[in-house]
Amino acid sequence: MTNRHLCIITAGSTSLKFVAYEVTPAGPRRCLHGAVENIDEPGARLRLNSNDGNPMHDSRFPVSDHAEALAVLAELRDGPFSLGGLVGFGHRVVHGGPDYAAPVHLDAAAIALIEALQSLAPLHNTPAVAVIKTLAERYPSMPQVACFDTAFHRTHPAVADRYAIPDALYQDGVRRYGFHGLSYEFIASRLNDVAPSVALGRVVVAHLGAGASMCALEGGRSMDSSMGFSAVDGLPMGTRSGSVDPYLLLWLQQTKGWSLKRSTTSFSASAGSWACPASRPTLRRCWRATSRRPSWRWITSSIMCAVSPARSPPRWAGSTRWCSPPASASTARRFAAGFCAGWVSWASCSMRRRTRPVARC
Repeated sequence: MTNRHLCIITAGSTSLKFVAYEVTPAGPRRCLHGAVENIDEPGARLRLNSNDGNPMHDSRFPVSDHAEALAVLAELRDGPFSLGGLVGFGHRVVHGGPDYAAPVHLDAAAIALIEALQSLAPLHNTPAVAVIKTLAERYPSMPQVACFDTAFHRTHPAVADRYAIPDALYQDGVRRYGFHGLSYEFIASRLNDVAPSVALGRVVVAHLGAGASMCALEGGRSMDSSMGFSAVDGLPMGTRSGSVDPYLLLWLQQTKGWSLKRSTTSFSASAGSWACPASRPTLRRCWRATSRRPSWRWITSSIMCAVSPARSPPRWAGSTRWCSPPASASTARRFAAGFCAGWVSWASCSMRRRTRPVARC
């Protein structure tokens, strides 16, 4: 009997990551994983590793788009499409809009809706749609399922979901969506195992990487996120600016003559830690740093400490009192204490004791 396999795909702006799982009675078992990186750039790289991490392929060749990357994977004799017994594809899709709060089977209507959301996440939804359509052509009878990064945050109360803007814009879909939802959903599920008493209460979770955000959980459900309408909002990131005064964009257009393309590139692709004039460190280097000399980590912590008391108390916190002082030099090393003093206050007041780190999930 042929073993059954699932292929899970994440289409990034310049990458195509994949994991193949064998379907067993005990649950899915990972067989291999890898990625095609630097798509539409000189020297695209294909990496393929077995479940134990041993490299199976590591080569470079030109790849112009995600459809071509899929074609390369399909031709690998030991790749994810050649395992036999393939039963379906799963996709991580960044933006599901206001309608999708759960995974969805991808039929023509669902694909059309995701395609209509491309303007909200052009760097991610666009390649995801291209991959989904290509697989539908290659494997027309194969089921495909999409899981959305925004879906986990659809439990936000209205006060956390809405901007102070005309209602007509809200009805058009302008709202705080929140992102990194699949990561937070996994953490919420693991908290039940590693810290069940904490999982039932209020928890502030940080997702730190090239993209960075924070999420406030209550009973395992998302109540607020540092990211809003787009994944550029909130914390400073690897190449994204994080929150800025919205009038800054208007000022740059009016006085500097900035185009839409230049604004998009400047705040999405060449800001954040990449804009640090000293050494352009990655976020990983920033938070691992132990030196007390000024660095991007300290700059970011100082900025966040300054702006968090200026914000209103957490939008969903009701009568929770605002009691957190500015972070000291020692607590500034703890990223969460710098940005969301109000959130940490909300969590600690809820638990009636000092907020403490929770075990890694």
